[in-house]
Amino acid sequence: MKKKDPKFEEAFCTVYDDCLSVDQIEYLSMNDPEEYARIKEALFCPECKVPPLHLSHRFKNPHLKVMPGRNHDNDCSSKSDYIPRSSFKKYIEDSRNIDNLNLKLKRCINQLIEGTKKNNLDNNSNSHVDEVKNGMKLAWKGSTYAIPRKRFNRNIRENDLEIWKLFYGKNFLEWKYSDKTNKHYLRIYTEKDAFVCDIWFSEMVYSYLSSNIKNLDKGTYRIAMFGEMHKKDNYYSIMCTNSKLLEISF
Repeated sequence: MKKKDPKFEEAFCTVYDDCLSVDQIEYLSMNDPEEYARIKEALFCPECKVPPLHLSHRFKNPHLKVMPGRNHDNDCSSKSDYIPRSSFKKYIEDSRNIDNLNLKLKRCINQLIEGTKKNNLDNNSNSHVDEVKNGMKLAWKGSTYAIPRKRFNRNIRENDLEIWKLFYGKNFLEWKYSDKTNKHYLRIYTEKDAFVCDIWFSEMVYSYLSSNIKNLDKGTYRIAMFGEMHKKDNYYSIMCTNSKLLEISF
């Protein structure tokens, strides 16, 4: 799957030394023009932190784009094509890749949400399983590909549905339980308390979640997971198929 004109849902801000979501940046542009003027030229690719980004509202779809004529670092996933859809599904369903996928989630939280400049997972005892140190890329049959990703926000498009992606964000989370289905689910909101989607768990997958995750109080957390998002009417949901395909930072 070729990557065309990549758009970003966050940027690394050198003023704050942190990553800002496109929602936060748009809010500043509309409600705090003085602060926005202070940061708008300090926004860079959240991954390689090389090319500057600017806010765009094309087609009423707020996103960040690279400034014309500027390029990413060679190791940035923006330089790579996305892994083919069928290949990514096979990769995720292969149990031998679970530990590597879990490490990708931790690196996603580091790179895209916390804005960590140096990957502090390189000394992790499991890091040897990761052939590609960049958390947004993976190796498949001799080639390196970018991982399709989507931030947990209200801007969900048709091409975000029915396809395996890395979903992530800094969101308000709240556990709920369905008496009708006898299943636990985690409700995902934006930081502004707007509903995004529900993550559902079978009883078996739920039983393997860490006690920290099962007992988390409702509040704002950093979250990353691999899954397929589905839509019914205006309701969005994801089924968590393995406890290691979900990571929450406390």
